Amino acid sequence: MNSLTSNLNKRAGKIILAQILAYVLFVFLPSTVFAQSYGGPLVITKGGTYKGNWESKDSEVAAVEIRTSEPVIIENSNIRGAGYLIKSWGYSVNLTVRHTNGYGNPQTPYKNYKKPRRFITVNNFQNLVVENCYMESTAGIYAGTRYEGDNTPNEGIKIRYNIAKNIDGRVHGGDKEHSQFVQFNFKGAIKYAEVAWNQVTNEADKSLVEDNINIYNTRGMAGSPIRIHNNYIQGAYPAPANGTKYSGGGIITDGDAGINDCPAYIEAYENQLVGLGNYSMGIAGGNNIRYHHNRAVNAATFDNGSKYSMYTSGLWSKDYYKHNTTFANSIDNNVVGIVAWGYTNNRNDISVAENADFTNNTFLPNPINKQSEKDEYNMWQSKLSKNGVVLGPNGSGGSAPANQAPNVAITSPSVNTSFVQGNAIVINANATDNDGSITKVEFYQGSVKLGEDTNAPFSYTWNNANVGTYSLTAKAFDNAGATKTSGAVSIGVTAPVATTPTPTPNPGTPSTSTTVKAEGKITHEFWANVHGSGISVIPVSQKPTSSSEVTLFEAPSGKGNNYGQRIRGYITAPESGQYTFWVAGDDQTELYLSSSESEGSKKKIAYNSSWTASRDWTKHSSQQSAKINLEAGKRYYIEALSKQEGGGDNLAVAWQLPSGAKEAPIAGNRLSPIGSQAPVTTTPTTPPATTTPPTTSKPVYATGKITLDQWLNVHGKSINSIPVKNKPNSTKEISSFEAPSTSTNNYGQRISGYITAPESGQYTFWIAGDDKAELYLSTSENADDKKKIAHVADWTYSREWTKHSSQQSAKITLEAGKRYYIEALHLQGGGGDNVAVAWQLPSGAKEAPIAGNRLSPIGDSFQNLSSSHVSEVADSNPFFAQTTAYPNPFRDVVTLDFGDKEVELEQLVVLSQTGSVVYEEKQLTLVNNKVSIHLADLKTGLYILKYTDKAGHSDSIKIVKE
Repeated sequence: MNSLTSNLNKRAGKIILAQILAYVLFVFLPSTVFAQSYGGPLVITKGGTYKGNWESKDSEVAAVEIRTSEPVIIENSNIRGAGYLIKSWGYSVNLTVRHTNGYGNPQTPYKNYKKPRRFITVNNFQNLVVENCYMESTAGIYAGTRYEGDNTPNEGIKIRYNIAKNIDGRVHGGDKEHSQFVQFNFKGAIKYAEVAWNQVTNEADKSLVEDNINIYNTRGMAGSPIRIHNNYIQGAYPAPANGTKYSGGGIITDGDAGINDCPAYIEAYENQLVGLGNYSMGIAGGNNIRYHHNRAVNAATFDNGSKYSMYTSGLWSKDYYKHNTTFANSIDNNVVGIVAWGYTNNRNDISVAENADFTNNTFLPNPINKQSEKDEYNMWQSKLSKNGVVLGPNGSGGSAPANQAPNVAITSPSVNTSFVQGNAIVINANATDNDGSITKVEFYQGSVKLGEDTNAPFSYTWNNANVGTYSLTAKAFDNAGATKTSGAVSIGVTAPVATTPTPTPNPGTPSTSTTVKAEGKITHEFWANVHGSGISVIPVSQKPTSSSEVTLFEAPSGKGNNYGQRIRGYITAPESGQYTFWVAGDDQTELYLSSSESEGSKKKIAYNSSWTASRDWTKHSSQQSAKINLEAGKRYYIEALSKQEGGGDNLAVAWQLPSGAKEAPIAGNRLSPIGSQAPVTTTPTTPPATTTPPTTSKPVYATGKITLDQWLNVHGKSINSIPVKNKPNSTKEISSFEAPSTSTNNYGQRISGYITAPESGQYTFWIAGDDKAELYLSTSENADDKKKIAHVADWTYSREWTKHSSQQSAKITLEAGKRYYIEALHLQGGGGDNVAVAWQLPSGAKEAPIAGNRLSPIGDSFQNLSSSHVSEVADSNPFFAQTTAYPNPFRDVVTLDFGDKEVELEQLVVLSQTGSVVYEEKQLTLVNNKVSIHLADLKTGLYILKYTDKAGHSDSIKIVKE
């Protein structure tokens, strides 16, 4: 028995009264309130608004079935089902479900096909809105077959402000149906489709979700993509949760259709994906897909502290079905930290990077642990509060505020900048959107469009401008179609000045080399009474309220509220190589760097959109730049902007040099104020009479680990007691020059392998240990040339480098890129135990202990190179340039395809990451230049597929077993 107005637990007498009330309401209220009254599992055949509690305990019968194309609203209701909760197939449904609870009942036997407990399943639909609902132990929301709406804002898909707990695709008898929180699987491009502000949490052994969000052979439109944003998704597990095989995960675009029906025009941003098995975000097929500004964090650890047994990875993209439909995709500006047990550094942030541009992604440092996941949830709660969103029934998110236009301003060139004809004019713009995202920025000269940029930082390079005066503007577009045009910036282009060629110097005449010196200061500009939020409100085109010079790349604090400031000038690189920059500030900051002294070539490299404490460099991932190559002695234009609203105020910039040394903030001896000329010192140099062509050497790679041998039951009081000529009781590899502590006494151990010098010059080494320790270094890779350089005669605490003078070596000259055999011996008697080795580089940077990226284990050769180095070797062999392996990732069978090359194989093997052979293919005959390899018995993980032909050519491909 069911009622449109009563609760399920009312007594029989009250049910009769409720039916009378329902009849009265039906007579006196408009039909839009109650169209019809039904008993039992509800069947709706007429449009209207329905409220009540309905239940089905039979998996074959839906709790609510809709058989009309008239608009139907279900609200403020409770629905439970053993099969489908709400179903409409074949009626071109127009359905809104809001402020409703859905629960899965125990399943019963099904007929003909599986019937998971879908909260909603619709085929052939005009409109689907699901807002402010709660669903538990259901199989989520399915929209399939065909979209039949008119592509107006009133006919699309909105799935927003919902809470889902334990998506579960299991059916009666222990079988399962692939189920998701949301799956789109319909034909017909849709203009207005949004999945946003939903919270999905799946618990281990209480759920069985496939992909949490799956967009399968479904597409948006070029100007209006399917938008998946601001969702929090936690948990994706097999059943049982400690199983090793799992094919689900987070957010995926997938599909095997052809070019006209494959996934396309999809945008996923500002989502948080936490603790997901298999993967966090993936592209298996489709085009014009962008994943950006998402966060993926996974400790790969259950709440009880045990590790995941299944494969884990972060972001990936692959033309999985080989239909040539996967292109024009971008995975950018995401924050990733994915633990993958057994991988290098136990991390697998990006597993396959094909058929998409992977740019500006930030990888969180280790450790990633359960606290990291809790921090993500707290961040999500803060985001909800900040945006005034309350999820679930009776939540406040259902009435979305009107879309706000974006903000945009040209940041360079400045007003009245003059350019010489023939030089490139780089136009940079800053664009932000307070309630969405920027889809593109168009650049104009007057009314003439010059070009556009779809990725931040937004810029356009205008070449071949004629002599004249021009008015530049930028027009920003947000994800909802709103636009805004910046204020105009006037520039001039002048004719080049003829110059007299400089005479070529006599080869025998001494020439001069120049060294650029920094002046020790940088310009600080301040604008008072700047109200509003965001960098774009700072009136940089106007004269500042005050201007001064500071001796550190840090602004003075205590300047009040509501102001803008800019620190700018030139920075001089002290050495050549890759630099990393950081910016910190309160409230918003942006950091720009040019490729030269020209302000016009600057690019935004880091920023923070909300406040940080003074010199807090790591609060937001966006504060850190990518690695940037700079040239020693060269000056570069640099600029930091800060907008202060209220409260504390600060602004500072830091950098890390190629040598590893970090300056936080950057010191004045690197800086020069705006408008200064580069002073030079001249040193006479006489060119050599003859020039010898430089020789090239093969680069040497550190593989990130070093060998640790241990011998047990070693008694004695000197290092000589260690039986190094005997086979050790155990051998393993460690990822830094420090042995793990144990509770064992009376043992000896040896850490040995190779160390690669990152720069040429004089190094100092230290060793610490308990009880005895000795450190040896060779002049080459040959262990026979080793010499003792430091030792511990009496115990030290862990990493206590200065207890004895003998712990420190003399200065030793090493050559950049060269490997040297190194060995530390350690004897443990009783009590605490430790051994570690540190060094100081010629630049002054100290690593204590020495990091794994400097180390390689004993016996290192091609077969135990890391997979990234295998790729380098593979890319260098043009003979196999067309060779591919697919599908990749694979489940049971992977096919090696040599394209149009005629190949006769001599050997085909699969290697583990440590280089051991885990499978050898005996059937080497190719069919259509292909061979299929059956690897169902391999464990989940990353492998190296190595193949050699009869002519001796050899190559490798990384493959991933799901």
